[in-house]
Amino acid sequence: MTAAELADYLSFSKNWVYRKAEAGEIPGVKLGNRWRFKKTVIDKWLEKRIAAEERGEAGEF
Repeated sequence: MTAAELADYLSFSKNWVYRKAEAGEIPGVKLGNRWRFKKTVIDKWLEKRIAAEERGEAGEF
């Protein structure tokens, strides 16, 4: 999925996605000058974030 598609999926801006991807806070890969994200990997990442929040361990999304 592209950064725009991920932004829509997560209901955040594209700029937020780029910032988090560049910081290594969202799992993705940069191919040339474009970021790509695999939906199954993003879904697993979300599940881990939700579980951490339920345990009271979550930081900023």
